[in-house]
Amino acid sequence: MRQPLFCCFLDLKGAYDRVPRALLWQALQRLGVHGRRLGALQSLYSNAEYAINMGGRRGVGVRFTRGVKQGCPLSPTLFGLLPDGLHWALLAGASGAGPQLACGRSVPDLGYADDFCLLATSPAHLQRLLDVAHGFLTSVGMELNVNKICVKAFGVAAAEGAAWSCGGMRLQGVEQ
Repeated sequence: MRQPLFCCFLDLKGAYDRVPRALLWQALQRLGVHGRRLGALQSLYSNAEYAINMGGRRGVGVRFTRGVKQGCPLSPTLFGLLPDGLHWALLAGASGAGPQLACGRSVPDLGYADDFCLLATSPAHLQRLLDVAHGFLTSVGMELNVNKICVKAFGVAAAEGAAWSCGGMRLQGVEQ
């Protein structure tokens, strides 16, 4: 018998702009990046500024201390360290909540760049995943765009009475 699948699609507000750099440096160190290599990466961000160019004129630069650089080829890789932390937080905080693979492992989430999908086989498991995801993202200074989060249920008619919330806001279920 097939299990139902509940999917919650998450949206981060200003994902690249809000990444705490200290978290990036810690994640790189856990992965074995130290010394000169880490220093080289940190130097790319030591005096980072945003400035607006209009009509060939550069505006006043403003220093930024959070986030990764827009348009930099290294930014997707650096940003990718954040979803890795989210994945491990979901595994630890909502053990067994995702669909089970043949090997017995559960899969609580899928992600690509700044798009995430939480996966659960029951409404209660999905709510647990939402709570853990919200807690982790809040703890690292990231913010979910709750107005863009939606839930889709597959293979179950019983989802009609289910309700989910994230950060105190009720989430919308969708048909498509």
